[in-house]
Amino acid sequence: MIDIVDFNELDQRDDFETDLCIVGSGFAGLSIAKEFLGSTVRVLVVESGGTEPSDFANTLNDIKSIGAPRVMDQKLVRSRVFGGTSDVWSGRCAPFDAID
Repeated sequence: MIDIVDFNELDQRDDFETDLCIVGSGFAGLSIAKEFLGSTVRVLVVESGGTEPSDFANTLNDIKSIGAPRVMDQKLVRSRVFGGTSDVWSGRCAPFDAID
């Protein structure tokens, strides 16, 4: 079972005890969490965004690049929302090349 809790709605004195804390609910984070479903391991997945995209959460993607300029706008390739970057992913999959 998966419970979604908005930490913004909790009292600051609330405590959480967990065996495993995963930061980020993107492809990797949720894949790892899924491996523990049905086990005795208590897993906490922490996501900086909510269940819906928000401008407020996406401000965490703001960067100042002092090196080579970014080729792509950061807001097009990152998403601070449950599911992470899968929210903006086009769904393209390809097999690895030999160099991979």
